[in-house]
Amino acid sequence: MPLSLLLKEAGIKNGASWIVAEGSDAGQHTKSVPLAKVMDDVLVAYGQNGEPVRPDQGFPLRLLVPGFEGIYNVKWLKTIKVVDSPTSRFRSSHGTWVPIAVRGTSSTSWDRSRS
Repeated sequence: MPLSLLLKEAGIKNGASWIVAEGSDAGQHTKSVPLAKVMDDVLVAYGQNGEPVRPDQGFPLRLLVPGFEGIYNVKWLKTIKVVDSPTSRFRSSHGTWVPIAVRGTSSTSWDRSRS
């Protein structure tokens, strides 16, 4: 399903220019994608070949970002936030994920854990 369709239904506030997608894996894999790219061809996959996405492929939802490195295809999609700037995460020397450059978010977000 095109992510643009879901975002249009949810509504996007002016000033938003990125999405931040977070997986529910142990590392809480997070990627930022420009909103222009999202509105062009980014997909949220819930199935493949007539079957649900398999657990090792990201069940129940996986973000697919054509033309970007595979690391942007967030598995086990948990949350999508529409924000005004990208968010970066890196692994600290202690083995934990540390958020950096987290800035204001709009009220448009989706969290699978609340569904």
